[in-house]
Parts: sequence; C-alpha cells; structure tokens
Amino acid sequence: MTHPPRQYPCPDLIVEPAWLAAHLGDTDLLIIDCDDADVRAVRPHIPGAVPL
Repeated sequence: MTHPPRQYPCPDLIVEPAWLAAHLGDTDLLIIDCDDADVRAVRPHIPGAVPL
C-alpha cells in the first residue's frame, strides 16, 4: 500500500536560507529552533533563534 506524500500544513512558515539571511535583522521575525539541545550544542546556531 502506498500513502500520498505529506505536505506541510503551513508552507508559508518555511523560508529559504537566502530569505532568512536577508531578514535576520527584522524586528518582527521570530525564528524557532526545533533541534534538541544536543544538536544545538554541536552545530552553528541561527542568531536570535529561540529553542523550542
């Protein structure tokens, strides 16, 4: 049995890296980091991102 591909329910909340880089200074931008603490400790972090 095959299942239809899942689609993200709010695609307008996902942005391309270039868009994010261009808008990092926006005061009304909220970036949520969904990685767990172990992953955040070993990889670069997006400036201003709030851990979930």
